[in-house]
Amino acid sequence: MRRDRMTIAVGDRAYGLESASPAALAFFRRAYAACLRPPGGEAGRFTLAPCDDGWLVRIDGAELVRAPLIEAMHRLDWEMVRRAVKQDSRCAAFHAGWVARDGRALLFAGEGASGKSGLCLRAMMRGFRCGAEDVTFFSGDRLVPFPRAIQLRRDDPLLDGIEPARRFEGCDGRVCVEVRLDEAAAETTAERLTVVVLDPTADGPAQPLSPLEGVQRLLGLCHRLDRTSQALFDTITTLAAAGRVLVASPAAALALLDPPEV
Repeated sequence: MRRDRMTIAVGDRAYGLESASPAALAFFRRAYAACLRPPGGEAGRFTLAPCDDGWLVRIDGAELVRAPLIEAMHRLDWEMVRRAVKQDSRCAAFHAGWVARDGRALLFAGEGASGKSGLCLRAMMRGFRCGAEDVTFFSGDRLVPFPRAIQLRRDDPLLDGIEPARRFEGCDGRVCVEVRLDEAAAETTAERLTVVVLDPTADGPAQPLSPLEGVQRLLGLCHRLDRTSQALFDTITTLAAAGRVLVASPAAALALLDPPEV
């Protein structure tokens, strides 16, 4: 059976993906449309092939799971990102998404279901480029793009404003919105950032955090603290001292996408 291949960049690492399923290939090409790279230098290789009891996922030849196709795709997708975040990447990875426009960048940090993906999509509707929607990679004090498709709950009203041609089914029950290559942000320095820690219980407009609280809140959302650098720590402290590490509800964070005219 023929297997097609692709190479996907996840932060500063790339992984080879080989699949005999046209449906899986179509999904990964769309989900990672802005993350595809020429082959070579892969940190690992994932394969998806039919087996007697469904589909078999292997990582570097070792069996990961046997499952129905959609479940196997989900495990492969999840494991590829997990491996970069927890094992292979030299970057510090955070529960955060970020967008950039006109020399400024906004980072939305928060746990799952805190509103990061919706804010990134709303920002793209305003002309921002997507750097990441759920996992943000820092190499030193630089943001390394990971602009995979934005994933939303099926009942999210934001989907009503998205062209049907841009939406496609995820493999975990959510709906994906494709991020095209020309909508992806380039690597940028954290000095250009405004950091927004999302807190659904926050009232009123976004409020600045003290340098100590800003560092504590942001580092509390880091997947691996041993990957953080002194340069990143110093940058976060400097941003907080300048009032650019904020806490806000998703609604208050939305107002930051369009700063008031002066």
